[in-house]
Amino acid sequence: MRKSIVSIGVFLVSILSLNAVCLPQAHGAAGNSMDNAYRHVPISELASIVKFAGCTLDGLLNSYSGIETGSNEITGRLTLFDNYVDLLSRSHCIYVNRAVETWDTPPDFSAIEANMTALLRHSRRSYVFGVFVAESVSLTKTYYYPDESRNFNFREMCESTPEPAASHCIASFEQAEYQKYVAYIAQKSIDLGFQVFLFGAAGLTDSKSTATTSGLLKVVRKIKSYAAKNNVSALFIAQDPSTFGGRAYIDSFDLVQGGAYIDADGSLPNALIVTNKGSGSAHAPPRLWLVKDPEGKPFYDPQRLVFEYDWFGDPADDSSEVACLSVKSPTYLNTVRGVSPGNCPEGHVVGSALPAMQKAYDFFKGMGAGFWLPGRQPIAFPPWVYTPLNLDLYKRDSRFEVNFNDEGILSIPAMKEYAR
Repeated sequence: MRKSIVSIGVFLVSILSLNAVCLPQAHGAAGNSMDNAYRHVPISELASIVKFAGCTLDGLLNSYSGIETGSNEITGRLTLFDNYVDLLSRSHCIYVNRAVETWDTPPDFSAIEANMTALLRHSRRSYVFGVFVAESVSLTKTYYYPDESRNFNFREMCESTPEPAASHCIASFEQAEYQKYVAYIAQKSIDLGFQVFLFGAAGLTDSKSTATTSGLLKVVRKIKSYAAKNNVSALFIAQDPSTFGGRAYIDSFDLVQGGAYIDADGSLPNALIVTNKGSGSAHAPPRLWLVKDPEGKPFYDPQRLVFEYDWFGDPADDSSEVACLSVKSPTYLNTVRGVSPGNCPEGHVVGSALPAMQKAYDFFKGMGAGFWLPGRQPIAFPPWVYTPLNLDLYKRDSRFEVNFNDEGILSIPAMKEYAR
């Protein structure tokens, strides 16, 4: 996913180096378990679960806000938290992608722990939770670093010197302060039972690195060591990493994630370069499944790829176009909040996104790659509204007969084999 025009990443670990993975039924790493113990499965099954039974519920556990600002800023819980948990409980999802979202938001682990407990008490089934380690950091937040008895200095994390009035910046793994910050939040996440870490826009934060010089991989090795000491298996994912370091660098991650970059009708273009995303096309990474090496062979092993609907705050982004496929009226997504930046394309309002989602899921799974279905992610009607747009979708309001979140994460039959 891109928040500006870039994508975002997860937790990478050599699949061959770990033997088992923990599926928390309550939460907590070894020594910090709650009421229920972990259920262990082989690490190879974790990779399959992440690829083929994953759904994006961005910021579910740390109240990352779209339109749902207000009470959650005080309580640390989304206004629609119970509705999302109900949706998740009825789904076939096992891997909850980006359950913690860190875009300009240092994670509050007390709130995350409380939300995790509430979710698992309500759902009564086991999940694998993911953390999104965002490339953008806030320059206005205060966040304590207990290891050195001080607050983090977010300005020292920036790739380049920010303007004095800047509110955020793109971070770099060349900066020691960003390495400390990422290692700290990863270790705190492991303490709560998180197993999957997605590193956002790795091609920006670790752009000119090799397998031996990478600051990101230095942090990964530190996190991996901490996880092993706590008997927690971990999976590491890089979002749109740089190819500068060649396959040795790419293969240091368990998985690589990219965007689907669909057409407005939900189809997947057979074109390496993205040209169908409006102003976002200029900065969009390529479609990873079509990248070739100098010999004309696929650069990426499709078995180690995973895709999702991309977003960057424009009606042409994947997330918004999928939402338009779901509605009965081209004006609905605008009128629901009284803001009209643009209507859905008339020709693509079909009332159901399920056929397009099913085709995308099957297309990627057919090549061995994974595909994450949308559960909670922003759309641009108006900009940065998070789905679902309002409680009408959960009340089955007749004006909005099809909830594309329900459709996607409840109705892909192949996911059932992982939902045990």
